[in-house]
Amino acid sequence: MMLEEFALQYRPRAIHVSVPEILFTCITQPSGKKPSLVSEWSKGYSPLLSIELKPKEEEVIVGSFIAEEARAVAETVREFTKAKEESLVRRVRPFPQNRIGTLLGKGGKKLRELEKKTGTHIVLRRDAGEVQVFHADGDDAALAEAVDLIMTVAKS
Repeated sequence: MMLEEFALQYRPRAIHVSVPEILFTCITQPSGKKPSLVSEWSKGYSPLLSIELKPKEEEVIVGSFIAEEARAVAETVREFTKAKEESLVRRVRPFPQNRIGTLLGKGGKKLRELEKKTGTHIVLRRDAGEVQVFHADGDDAALAEAVDLIMTVAKS
């Protein structure tokens, strides 16, 4: 098949999937001896498949000239996001803009202490006015403690 025929027959498909910013580390980091989830999601598909990560926009863009593979990978990303968001992520919103500095502390020290104390990872989303909390094992007690401490700062 000539390139011109290919271009006429196949058009690129781009599917946007909403993913909380806090999960992007989980998506991109290898886990032990396992490769990153992006690598796992790409396995078995054509080299035409692309997975673009946009953490600040909270989206993953799955693209391919082959619509079926773009749809399949996008669905995998959606299922992953739904499962992780329900079990590993908590959101505190709205979070007052004027309390962000208090939550961060000088040089981010207070936020790091809160993460260490609760064993969670915390992302401040200033533009969205929210705080996202993540615990890799989904420890409800740790997530609840972090959310309670964040709410205390928000209300103080």
